[in-house]
Amino acid sequence: MLRNTLNAVSLASKRPLPLPLSFGIGRRHQSSASDQSYVCGPGDRPLISLTVGQVVDEADRRFGGREGFVSVHQGVRKTFSELRQETEKLAAGFLSLGLKKGERIGIWGPNTYEWYITQLAAGKAGLILVIHTYNRISMTNTL
Repeated sequence: MLRNTLNAVSLASKRPLPLPLSFGIGRRHQSSASDQSYVCGPGDRPLISLTVGQVVDEADRRFGGREGFVSVHQGVRKTFSELRQETEKLAAGFLSLGLKKGERIGIWGPNTYEWYITQLAAGKAGLILVIHTYNRISMTNTL
């Protein structure tokens, strides 16, 4: 997981913003660069204008060899550089399967490293990740 220590600079305010940012229902802000708007959760800081792929690249650039992901139950530890490399490999794999930017892929599973890297890779490839939360009750009812 990206740690709360990862910061990005808001283009509008030039102030550091903690990442990951939360998305939610809130005020609508008009983008000064275009006529498109986005939704910002509670607070007075605007969302940053970075894609998931750009955040992965920036985290590698700034924190490369530092630990960026830990899954205790799987015994997995990854640095920010390893996360970027594995994200790029999986994103390239999605594209080599013929998936195109804007297409949807689904994921259904428990909270694992593979789930996390899939989320990053989908964003890096420009895909829309459709998430179905995994739990035994949901699985039983769905199947």
